[in-house]
Amino acid sequence: MSISPKMEYMERAYDDAKYGHFSRRPYIDLVIPSLTDPSVAPPGKHVLSCFVQYAPYKLAEGTWDDQKEAFGNNVIDTIAEHAPNIKDIIIGKQFVTPLDMEREFGLTQGNIFQGELSLEQLFFLRPVPGLGVLQDTGQQPLYVRLGDASGRRHHGRATGALPARSS
Repeated sequence: MSISPKMEYMERAYDDAKYGHFSRRPYIDLVIPSLTDPSVAPPGKHVLSCFVQYAPYKLAEGTWDDQKEAFGNNVIDTIAEHAPNIKDIIIGKQFVTPLDMEREFGLTQGNIFQGELSLEQLFFLRPVPGLGVLQDTGQQPLYVRLGDASGRRHHGRATGALPARSS
């Protein structure tokens, strides 16, 4: 499920974060994993997991340690606008901020994408204009590494030097 009624709603949600505040009415994707795997919750109960946008890494006022509860309660208030009984049925909750994501999972600035994929970073422009476009190798074989023991990701790009194109 998603709470993102209009483009303007999502834009307003981002505006708050742009100025260092968590979104007053955030964009929320909700998943209930216990519907397909009942073992993740006690019998007759469910787990609701939310992916919430937008929350800046650095807050304009206070710290995430101070604002975590307010942030989480704001998310619940937003869900309650669409599911009025939600507050009455919650028996446990855990709020995870961008700072928590960095502390617990090593995600720089709490960014699950490990860097924004803005327009100038997509498709043939990645990693920079010109380097994302493969040259025609003619009849020469093109070697592409599918795995890398070093743990570095190459995002499907050929690794190493490409053979020069013959005329």
